Amino acid sequence: MNKTIFVLFFIFSLFISPLLSQGKKLIVIVERANIYLDPNQRSPVIETVEKGTLLSLRSARKVKKIWHYVFVVSKETGMTKAGYILDSLVEMHFKVAKPTIIKREKRRPTAKIGEVLFRSPKKIKAISEKANIRAKPSIKSKITYTVPLGTTLKSVGKAGEWYKVDLLPDKEGIVVSGYIHQIFIEEMIEKVPRAPKIKVKKPRIAPVSPPKTSRPKKIEIIPKSCIGTIVGYAMLSEENYGSGFKYGGSLCLGITKSIAIELSGLRFQSNVEGNPEALSEGKLSIIPIQLSIKARFLMAGRFVPYVLGGGSYYLSSFALDEGIISNWDAFGFNIEEKVENAIGFHFGAGIDLFLTKNIALNADLKYCIAKTKGSWTLTDQFAGIETSGNLEDLNLNSLMFGVGLKFYF
Repeated sequence: MNKTIFVLFFIFSLFISPLLSQGKKLIVIVERANIYLDPNQRSPVIETVEKGTLLSLRSARKVKKIWHYVFVVSKETGMTKAGYILDSLVEMHFKVAKPTIIKREKRRPTAKIGEVLFRSPKKIKAISEKANIRAKPSIKSKITYTVPLGTTLKSVGKAGEWYKVDLLPDKEGIVVSGYIHQIFIEEMIEKVPRAPKIKVKKPRIAPVSPPKTSRPKKIEIIPKSCIGTIVGYAMLSEENYGSGFKYGGSLCLGITKSIAIELSGLRFQSNVEGNPEALSEGKLSIIPIQLSIKARFLMAGRFVPYVLGGGSYYLSSFALDEGIISNWDAFGFNIEEKVENAIGFHFGAGIDLFLTKNIALNADLKYCIAKTKGSWTLTDQFAGIETSGNLEDLNLNSLMFGVGLKFYF
């Protein structure tokens, strides 16, 4: 008799449980959530859903007290799949009549305040013994986490009087967001020292005094091969990149009196201001190696003007500002940004002023054209999860002015 009653009760629960759950919906309350084939986090993931997705509840009873059995429509195939999702990632979704929603909005005007995202994350610190983090910006919302006094959090935005914070990723690598009221925290203001601006004084070229004799000696100028040194100033066209002092050397091989091939190498650094779509704040080092064809115009006297053009190979490196590295390290992340080498072009003009047959002062002006790419990597120090991305179309166009001394042989 007892066995018969147990079997009937079991059959009754199998048929009645789906009927009780029919029509009930669950809504995803985290940024991303996984649906598993079995009620186990090691089970295969059959679908990943985003925040706000509605799921159909298949059974009113929880499996192992923490798993819901749900239906979900796949975005890729359009087919309905059945699987299990953790209770902490969803909440019940109830349909509310429109008049009721309008009345609640009138009683709670803070619900109409939109969420504003910060351009860069802000540090906030808990000033209460226990500060609650809630799923929504409301005192009636579910408490998802509690932090003790002095805890430092990263805030990415604000909704009215509520700060939106990102918690550490869970085992699945999902970053859970929540809200904490402004009375429980205070903003931490960090002063990042600005890099000093380098003022480069243009070298003064002493005028060459004419010889005392009434008839100056004529110097027979026949440009040949030469070696030289260069110093000057480089101005990058990108507004976020600062100008810098350049220096280097050159080797010129004369083919004829009027045509020569020149190989030069320069080095300069630029202080970069932060840009969310490009490089962050730091220091960009560039070494352009330039191969040029030079056309010289022989004139009577000591002056030999010329024009040049050719290709360049840019050796580039980037060092992030220590303040940015420290900020991310405080949140448990390592950040790195890199810049790739690039190929570019240049053209310009200059003039040589011969002091003797073999020594000449030089001044030139070049415009360089180049673009490169970069990448960024963000690594979680605790979970070991690495996130990366690419930085496209980094502009390295620059205007370079230089003076130098050449020795012809």
